[in-house]
Amino acid sequence: MATTMTNTIGIVEAIGRVGLEEGSRTRTYFGRKWRYWALMLASSVALVVGLSCASLLGRYYFVHGGSRRWLYTWIESAGWPAALPLLAACHWKQGTRPTAALLTSSMAATYAGLGLLTVVDNLLYSLGMSYLPVSTNSLLCSTQLAFNAVFAFALAGHRLSPAAINAVVVISTATVILAVTSASDRPVGTSHTQYVLGFVVTIAASAIFALLLTLIELTFRKHIILMPRTDNDEEDNDDRIEDAMTNMKGKTLNPKTFNI
Repeated sequence: MATTMTNTIGIVEAIGRVGLEEGSRTRTYFGRKWRYWALMLASSVALVVGLSCASLLGRYYFVHGGSRRWLYTWIESAGWPAALPLLAACHWKQGTRPTAALLTSSMAATYAGLGLLTVVDNLLYSLGMSYLPVSTNSLLCSTQLAFNAVFAFALAGHRLSPAAINAVVVISTATVILAVTSASDRPVGTSHTQYVLGFVVTIAASAIFALLLTLIELTFRKHIILMPRTDNDEEDNDDRIEDAMTNMKGKTLNPKTFNI
């Protein structure tokens, strides 16, 4: 469910980026275009609601006798067709149509690799959810923020600000404290070995999901659009994407068009 929510939000943001309206270049708030803040708000609300519901429903399933982790793993990714109408709307709005040329062997291999990594990540999340209470699981999942900072710095070339470094230290410290004082919240019927296993696989799942986000950004940079690294680059990139999409209306979509 959380993975599907993330993919759907990514397509919504793509629609927003390529569907800039006339005159939006001069309408900015705090240095950003109004559409950026609208998408940021929509993304934040969707993620909070989606992740909260996924955690509560998942633990409810396991507490009340559910034991099929493969089913929970499949459900986490089963909602991907919900993104298809948004993708179709994107093509319809721009007057373009997808072609077989878009799916190169390199892109197909990339998508397959990301898909397999997502399956492994979902399986680890389901294992952790079956052994840990919701509160502990949610706190451990927050370590994803620390892994995000590390992978973004190491793989995507992002700079680590003092605030980001401070957040990494605080989250890591909170996780260690939780590990030391976690014996009292172990669910009934869960052995010490299972509890420790849930602890380990949940942290591993958070790390893999952070890696997935970085790999998706790198995929966008290489195969789809030029991803900005600074605010100035983002503004220039928005303009170039808008010009490219304006010029290609009514034409067949070609991946070389985005080499801007």
